[in-house]
Amino acid sequence: MTIPDNGTPDADAVAIVRREYWHLVEHIKLLIDCLKMGTVTKAQLYALPYGELDDVGVDEVMIDVSRLSGDAAIEKALLHLLDFELRHENQAGVMAQRLPGVICIRHPDEDELRRRVTEINRLKKAFERTILQLANHTDTRFELVSKAVPNLIRKAFTRQIMIGEPGYSRIGFSWVRLHSQSKAQNKQFWIDKLELAKSANKHSASHADWVKSIDMEKRQLMNANDAELFRIRRPLRITPMMNIRDENKKSRQTTKIAHSPIWFINQDVTIGELGPYIGQAKADAAAPVIERLHLYKVL
Repeated sequence: MTIPDNGTPDADAVAIVRREYWHLVEHIKLLIDCLKMGTVTKAQLYALPYGELDDVGVDEVMIDVSRLSGDAAIEKALLHLLDFELRHENQAGVMAQRLPGVICIRHPDEDELRRRVTEINRLKKAFERTILQLANHTDTRFELVSKAVPNLIRKAFTRQIMIGEPGYSRIGFSWVRLHSQSKAQNKQFWIDKLELAKSANKHSASHADWVKSIDMEKRQLMNANDAELFRIRRPLRITPMMNIRDENKKSRQTTKIAHSPIWFINQDVTIGELGPYIGQAKADAAAPVIERLHLYKVL
């Protein structure tokens, strides 16, 4: 959706985000009512701890898992569909709650249920596109979305609801360590990026401090050789994965991030177990050039 410019672009943007948000919430609530019309035949979830502010950027070495089944599992799964707002001030908004698992239900109107999920997933993608159109800079978009829906966990709100395919016969679970990595670029590219970042939060009382911190980060790059390359290498959370056996594919095995339960309608599957994660913290060989951005020199 295009953000109109009628003299008050910020107010227009906030109004559009808020309207699309509540429209999508109503669709999710109607889906929950529809799901409750079905009969649960199998339910198995693995509840994980909520991420706290102190956990951001910390390499996890232990993740406890609480196994839920039956009524407790279906109640948790339905609540999870609406679990996209911060619960308390110490909860980390960048760490959306994960809830791996499988719910199998017998439902009298499978087509209607699938239609609702498809529409919700379409609206989620549309909502994400609207946010990306708010502004070019990430911090400005964050500020506008926070005004529209103050406690929104955007990642949790926009992730897709998963419905099992007819060929799926078994869902297993495992843990994986992931990284988000950008393309390698020279120092001038990143200096230009930092300069552009100065325009964010222009009307904020702390804008002068923001500009000062950006200038300090630019100085970290100024002494670099013109031939040196840099890239963002951002560690992601230790992630639960679904390992899916698909009888309709030659490879038979596929994986998806298990951010939420996968729902099966009028279909049965075998469910594997997810144990606690026990690992070791891994540090990068070199310190970042700019810690805030996780910007590293390419060695």
